[in-house]
Amino acid sequence: MLSFTRSGELNGGPTLVLMHFFGSSRREWTESQAILSRYHPCVALDMPGFGEANDRQRGFDMASMARLVIDTVDTLSLSSVVLIGHSFTGKVAQIIADQAPDWLRALVLVASSPLAPQPDRREDRDFQAHYAGDRTGAVRFIESACAHPLPEAVFERAVDDAMRGNRAAWKAWPTAGADEDWSGRVGELSLPTLIVVGEKDPTLPLALQERMVAPFFTAPRIDVIEDAGHLLPMETPERLSDVIHDFVVHAS
Repeated sequence: MLSFTRSGELNGGPTLVLMHFFGSSRREWTESQAILSRYHPCVALDMPGFGEANDRQRGFDMASMARLVIDTVDTLSLSSVVLIGHSFTGKVAQIIADQAPDWLRALVLVASSPLAPQPDRREDRDFQAHYAGDRTGAVRFIESACAHPLPEAVFERAVDDAMRGNRAAWKAWPTAGADEDWSGRVGELSLPTLIVVGEKDPTLPLALQERMVAPFFTAPRIDVIEDAGHLLPMETPERLSDVIHDFVVHAS
């Protein structure tokens, strides 16, 4: 079972299950979760190798991560879920959606990785694969993903999460997970789906979302958040939360 933070009160609606971007932890959702939990019960997860799961949790491939998320939702006895994946966990979310668990009601993909191999720059892959957990590298990693500087406390938390991530988990995504090709294994997905991307996302921009993510869905809604980069839950928590809340209300 994955480590988690739970907030909000059960109100008859779905629980939002929040998954973080590569190199982070469930703490990336701190500000957004505080807003969203005013309206929806929320559960934020630490993916294997990150956050509180940095040393004790294994399973860094896509299938293992999908299975761990499903097992965690089942253990928590959640009967109605909107699954929210950010960046590399967007790929995990799509794989879970293809398995159509009974509890899944809708999907939110925030700057999502595609099901096909991700077209990253080689220097970015090399940095991630060889990152040693130092502060200089963590600062570079976080700063390069944002359109504007993060608030100081949020920035320091993001840097700390990057530094404490398991080295094997850091290596697994750029050398294996990002290249796993699920595009021929996942069929067209018909569940309500929201794709959110920052206008200035340097990593997984709108053009990639339209070309490599949206085609797997029958009728996805795409929202672009202006003047924002890749780390939407930390850069623009209010705007992102408003978009997600509006979608969940109309999808439920």
